[in-house]
Amino acid sequence: MKTFLFLILAFPFALTAQKAKSTGLKSNYHYMRYAQDESLSAKYFALTITEHTSCGGLIRHRVMNTPLAAVDARTRLYVNAVPSQRKYFTQAKDLIHNLIAKKIPFTHFEVVASDIDLRKQTTRNAKKGGDGPEKYYLYFEGDVPVTVRATYKGAKIVETLDTNSNAKGAKILRFPMDFQFGAHGADIMPNGYPTEGVLLAAWKKYGKKAQVQWRD
Repeated sequence: MKTFLFLILAFPFALTAQKAKSTGLKSNYHYMRYAQDESLSAKYFALTITEHTSCGGLIRHRVMNTPLAAVDARTRLYVNAVPSQRKYFTQAKDLIHNLIAKKIPFTHFEVVASDIDLRKQTTRNAKKGGDGPEKYYLYFEGDVPVTVRATYKGAKIVETLDTNSNAKGAKILRFPMDFQFGAHGADIMPNGYPTEGVLLAAWKKYGKKAQVQWRD
């Protein structure tokens, strides 16, 4: 029997049976796997990605279906998340309903990503004694509910993976420390802000973009 193959998606907050770390920003790798049963393994896979409106509207609701091409940033996020193993599995180049009509066996991966949930927002001061400058930052606990389901569609239809939607893990997120600003400007202070007012003004300006980064 063939050893089952893995497709790995690096969703930092995706749902799995694996308990997520409570601190830090390291991604947890979550497995979209083929069935061990060789009769339920297929060379081709198809993706259906549903993104719900999130991050204050910067990410809008849409459904993306195979064949996906890395043309825009949102599609590229998912295409690049799938390892390239063309010898064993590859994304189908045909539409899902055409694969079914042509009776081409494939594994259908369905990913549903919801809005990021930020909780317990507090303002903190990174200064630890001494005469150094004040460094205020925002502290959150957050997660992104993501569900993944895999279904083999061939001579028979068999669901081979369905994640547990209750297996959420919170991450500690800090602004501005855990946000990549990109181009530098006078208002960018990646180590913290001198006053709470300046901090909140920066969050108002960059907060939605920070949430997009954290959600991805």
